[in-house]
Amino acid sequence: MRTPTQSLGNQLALPVAAATFIECGTIVCADGTTKLAKTGADTAGLVALGVAEFDADNTLGAAGAITVTVNRRVTTLANSVGDPVAQADLGNIVYVEDSSTVNKTGGVHKVIAGVLVGLSSDATYVDVDFSQTPALVAVTAAITAAIAAFQTVADGRYAPHA
Repeated sequence: MRTPTQSLGNQLALPVAAATFIECGTIVCADGTTKLAKTGADTAGLVALGVAEFDADNTLGAAGAITVTVNRRVTTLANSVGDPVAQADLGNIVYVEDSSTVNKTGGVHKVIAGVLVGLSSDATYVDVDFSQTPALVAVTAAITAAIAAFQTVADGRYAPHA
């Protein structure tokens, strides 16, 4: 039986991978191969989709046997001890360090958690409601590189760097 992905505003119901427990309030990622929900981690092929609204215990279930409700709004996550974000990083992308922590520069696999929109002494506020599909990330990188190749001239037009 197929378990469809459902959406209600800023929430998604995603099928959970087999032998997986996702704790409420932790980062939920989709596996790039199976497209099933897993606990957030700096692991190759994962794409962060939001934060679990409730516990999802599929430790004894088959792949897709249950769904996890994922919140795609601004959420609070822990700040990394080893690679913390700072006030100067507001508006920048932050990365998944583990299931409940974000960091500034990303680990080995640079799994994007969202955009830093706030910071306090004990939490980060991360907007996870943005599209970060691999294609969009590649397009964004290409656009950023193209913009960097141009400079503004006095009349407001753009000219390539010499």
